[in-house]
This record gives sequence, structure tokens and C-alpha cells, in this order.
Amino acid sequence: MRAATVYKRVGDSTSVMVADPLGLVILLYEKLLLRIKEVDVAIGAGDIQGRGKSTSAAIEIISNGLIGALDLDRGGDVAVRLKEQYQIWLQMLLQINMNGDARLLGSLASGVAEVLSAWKEVKALGLPQ
Repeated sequence: MRAATVYKRVGDSTSVMVADPLGLVILLYEKLLLRIKEVDVAIGAGDIQGRGKSTSAAIEIISNGLIGALDLDRGGDVAVRLKEQYQIWLQMLLQINMNGDARLLGSLASGVAEVLSAWKEVKALGLPQ
């Protein structure tokens, strides 16, 4: 089991080292979706501690990763709108953590997946970032 954990960490680190800025944003979204799935599993199991831990990890990804990656000067209206969306997601996560609301969590997951899909499309098309 330890080897699998170490392998995963090495794989994650390697992905981060070779990713371009848009690739890093995509990785953050993918990690966010994983944390949201963990919250869902914890809610289903009635695991309040697990729900809190995974919610905190999701909040950290948004606060320190996604919001931190925004360039409000160069990103213009898109960056402003993304920041507003991220703040909504943070509020949703806090409500989910307090209430264990699986329906709200589903809405959050759908929103994150939709934005992730758009970023992947931008990357695939080679559009300017």
C-alpha cells in the first residue's frame, strides 16, 4: 500500500512539473472534482470527519490554487467572472460541510465539470490563454 501511495505522489509531482499554465489549471479542476467525490462518499457514509477533511481540501484547491492562479490585470472580465464563480463555490462548500447537502454537492460538481470541460476545449483548440 505504501508503494502505491508513493507512486501516486510521484505521478502527481511529475504531472505538475511538466504541465503548462493551462495544464496546471486543468489539474487543479480535476483534483477539485476528486475532492468533491470524496465529500459525496463521506456524506453517503455519514462520515462527518471525512466530509470535513475533503471539504477543507476542496476549499484549499479553490482558495490557494484557482483563485491564486487568476491574473485579474491580464485576464479582464473572464478572470473577474471566474473569481466570482470560485467565491460562490466556496460558499457552497461551506454550506455542504455544515448540512451534508448531497443535492447542493451535485450542483457544485456539475458546475466544476462544466468549467473544466471549457478549459479542456480551450487547451485542445490551442486558443490563447
